[in-house]
Amino acid sequence: MHNHVLNGYCQPSSVRKLRKAEFVRVAFHGSASILAFPLLIHFFDPRHREVLIPGFGVIPMLPVIMLVVLCCFFFTLVAFLLYRRKTRSELKRIISVIDNLTEHPVFSVDKLGKEPRTGSISVELERVIKSMRDDLNAIEKRLRILKAAINCLPFGIIRVDHSGRICEMNPAAISVLGAEKDFAIGKTIGQVVPAAGVEEMVRRARGGERATGEFHLFFPEEKRVFMQVYLLDEIRGEEGEILFVIEDVTALKRLEMIRREFVENVSHELRTPLANMSALIGALQSGGIEDKDIASRFLGKLEKEIAWMSIMVDDLLTLSRIESDISLPRREKIDLVSLLEDVVNEKRRLADEYNVTIDLKPYNGLTIFFADHDLLKRAVLNLVDNAIRYNVSGGRVYLKASIENEQLRITVEDTGIGIPEDEVERIFERFYRVDEARSKNTGGTGLGLSIVKHAAHVHGGKVEVESREGKGTIFTFEIPLASPS
Repeated sequence: MHNHVLNGYCQPSSVRKLRKAEFVRVAFHGSASILAFPLLIHFFDPRHREVLIPGFGVIPMLPVIMLVVLCCFFFTLVAFLLYRRKTRSELKRIISVIDNLTEHPVFSVDKLGKEPRTGSISVELERVIKSMRDDLNAIEKRLRILKAAINCLPFGIIRVDHSGRICEMNPAAISVLGAEKDFAIGKTIGQVVPAAGVEEMVRRARGGERATGEFHLFFPEEKRVFMQVYLLDEIRGEEGEILFVIEDVTALKRLEMIRREFVENVSHELRTPLANMSALIGALQSGGIEDKDIASRFLGKLEKEIAWMSIMVDDLLTLSRIESDISLPRREKIDLVSLLEDVVNEKRRLADEYNVTIDLKPYNGLTIFFADHDLLKRAVLNLVDNAIRYNVSGGRVYLKASIENEQLRITVEDTGIGIPEDEVERIFERFYRVDEARSKNTGGTGLGLSIVKHAAHVHGGKVEVESREGKGTIFTFEIPLASPS
């Protein structure tokens, strides 16, 4: 309706029709005044040939009629000209406001007059302009909301104009590409994303295809990005604008690589004991079962391999639980002294086997606190187990607990073989072993220290290591004191 009203008032034919109608109205009023003259006929003498005018005497009828007609016509003409001038001025103001509608973001109707003759036009135009102003304000609000939403998106958005140059990009795109906005605006996508195949994606998108691709970027830092390209305009061709959606998949690719390596490592770790078990069973089936000594020795090896695989599965399940259970850690009431004594008692037999002495230092601090009992005990068991297995015959393991700065610190120190300095940072990786052969012989799975690290992290703590090759190693497990949740 708004367009119809505005277009109607803006057309010259409409203005001419308005003027014509007003002229007919004025002429009608003038003619009515002329036709009212016979009402004065009762002043005339009975013969209607002469008229008696007081002060002038008797005057012939014809000159009087002509004079009155001329006077009426003159006044009608003057009134029409004055009215036409006023109406033209009002119409000019209305047309001026209409012509300037597209030039002002906020419409103004202050220029419209209040002339009664054009009042209906002014009122309707004011209503239309107010409605358009409200619509424009609503559109501007939606645009602001849309822009804010685009700026909050976790993936990059880049708009490329018909000439192939970047005209808009959100903060996520700036972060992913590492390019300043002032530098990127006005550049081609190939200048901002220095990777082969980007321009080809633009060409395919302009041809109507949905182009996607993954690129390896090296500047300003090494990243993997996944890009999707869409044609914004409905018309296919070189004039279409392009929208790039860019996602940083570096972390995802790293996780995929870790998962792939994890599966490969697990497969490799399980392949050896499974092969040994298969060989032992084959030997027993081939007659070894008849010889009690051979059968006993082979069954002992089978038991050892099964035990190792049980430990491996148990460690894998523990890691899976730590990484996937969002409810961890559970806050349970723990008696620290009892927990440390249980660890020493459980590892006493292993220590005797390796001729290692476990020394539990006295603890006189806070004995009751809250943490995940299973995780904490498993972490300490793994640290003590490593200290025993990688020790020397006649060596010692010192287990000590203390509270410093609202932090519970559990220290496991050994007098063993130590860790080479260049390998210290890698010992918490899954399946990583400093001494592969020794670890196999001692029954290690390569997951113990990884579990220790994860147990500390889920409690909001950390684990540190100090080591000198040939002198021994000190592990410090530290978590904050916590109240029951």
